[in-house]
Amino acid sequence: REGLFGDKYLEHRDSSGRKTGESREREGLFGDKYLEHRDSSGRKTGESRESNDLCYLTTACVKSQGLWDDCLELQVLRDFRDNILMKDPSGRRLIKEYYQIAPEIVRAVEEQKDAQNIWQGIYRDIRHTVSLILSGDFKRASEHYKQMAIRLKENYLD
Repeated sequence: REGLFGDKYLEHRDSSGRKTGESREREGLFGDKYLEHRDSSGRKTGESRESNDLCYLTTACVKSQGLWDDCLELQVLRDFRDNILMKDPSGRRLIKEYYQIAPEIVRAVEEQKDAQNIWQGIYRDIRHTVSLILSGDFKRASEHYKQMAIRLKENYLD
């Protein structure tokens, strides 16, 4: 739909047709486009920005599950990255390697005939990692994520 000022938006409705919220197209200070999400009372609930970094965590959540790029899973993983992993040398190495291999993994998975199934499997691994983080088991969360990354690298890059 188009608003009074020419802005584009999408209304979200439940099965009975009751409006539950909306997403509006916005433009950031640097010309970047994003969607702003609001609930039925007009309270801002989040944003979704286009990502060009080819992050397989984001792709798995957004593409296979239809989630926003500010969904709980990605917020928890980003917080874990910024506040736990970045404070540890081995965590920083893990992050550095992730940023080196993630775009290649995304491209390789996208070339597969069963890409959607692969993304769903990666999403299951992400959910398990997130549950470990939320339970406070950072060591196991880190190890589970690391094993997932190794498997993806072996399956799609080696």
